[in-house]
Amino acid sequence: MQNILRHEMTEYDSLLLRGEDRKTARKKVQPRINAILALWSKPAKAVSSDSPVGCKPPEAILFVDRFV
Repeated sequence: MQNILRHEMTEYDSLLLRGEDRKTARKKVQPRINAILALWSKPAKAVSSDSPVGCKPPEAILFVDRFV
């Protein structure tokens, strides 16, 4: 699962393309992977649709700071 998250939901591949070595790139993206897994492991809560989080899928929330 972490491999999929690393490639699909982090800047890992971009780091590699910019010349970062794999070990360093993995170390940089691991906190994001941990956050995604932690979010997904929490039980779902009933949230109103006008809530800031609403019923959006986790990736919609997590990509907000992707390019910051």
